[in-house]
Amino acid sequence: MNKITINEIVTLDNGKEFYCFQVLNHEGTEYLYLISTTTPIEVRLVKQQIIDGSLRMDIIDDKEEKLFALKLFQDEHKAKQNTTQTSY
Repeated sequence: MNKITINEIVTLDNGKEFYCFQVLNHEGTEYLYLISTTTPIEVRLVKQQIIDGSLRMDIIDDKEEKLFALKLFQDEHKAKQNTTQTSY
C-alpha cells in the first residue's frame, strides 16, 4: 500500500472524506494535514506509516502533540515563504 500524498482524497474510518493539503516528514515521522471535503470544514492532523505492508493512519488527538504538529506545519510554511520572496 502506498502512503498518502498531497492532493489525494482519503476516507477515514468515520466514513468522511478528507483532502490531503500538506505532508511533511519530521525526524522519520510523516504528518498529514487533512481538510474535510464537506461542510462544516474539519481539519485532522494525522501520522502515517507503513506497517507490514499496510498503511496505518493515526489521528492526532493529544493536545500537546497537535500543537507540536501544527507548529511543524507553520514552520514549514514560513520557510517556503522565505525562500520564494524576492527583494527589489
